[in-house]
Amino acid sequence: MARSWPSGERLLRVEVALGPRSSVSAAEALVLELRAGDVVGLLGDTARGDALLAHLATAEGGDTPEVRRLAPEVSLGVLGEAPAPREDLDVRGALRAPVQHLRAIEERYLRACEDPEGREPEVEHLRELMDRHDVWTLDGRVQDVAAGLEVPAPETRLADVDEVARRRVALAALLLRESDVLVLDDPARGLSAAGARWLCGDLRRRLGAVLLRAPARRLLRDVAVELLEPDRRPGGCPAGT
Repeated sequence: MARSWPSGERLLRVEVALGPRSSVSAAEALVLELRAGDVVGLLGDTARGDALLAHLATAEGGDTPEVRRLAPEVSLGVLGEAPAPREDLDVRGALRAPVQHLRAIEERYLRACEDPEGREPEVEHLRELMDRHDVWTLDGRVQDVAAGLEVPAPETRLADVDEVARRRVALAALLLRESDVLVLDDPARGLSAAGARWLCGDLRRRLGAVLLRAPARRLLRDVAVELLEPDRRPGGCPAGT
């Protein structure tokens, strides 16, 4: 769940060298630092952009030599290509997985409230967790994301839909994870005009930082605060400068 970071808090730094490290100059490296509140647009399908996204995907589970978290326990979520479908998974299951830990909090809270006598400290602790993670509105959030991105019906098996629909489901699941830093490669691909508008509005409300790549300026202009064109000038442009 994304935390309420102070605006401008340094969250993540990535430095990508194109070529052998021993021969790469500072002008040939792309350096990007993401801070809370940043929405950075990466324009076009470029070699530097490919390298940047590949390194970020590798770092989703932990720091690498190229990607370093600048604050404790920063979570990173990356959308690339649609994953291969699991034969046993339907849309309901795909959207349940990223919020399963929040459902567990809700279930513990409801069980404690059924027989609260002598369990007041536990009930209060669980209520604080419900408040902190906004579990009270979780059902509405899941429904809003599913409707906004026009994902298939909940009982639809992922193995029975095309790659475009699977990618919409993967994007919905990633948004529900509420990562502190969100990295999206062409997230509007396969969305209707209404779906793209909904996505822009949702990204503007993120609590952490967002980096998104798009082949055209329209989506970036609608949502991004900073625009990075990696191949337009050597070294790119660090966010916030």
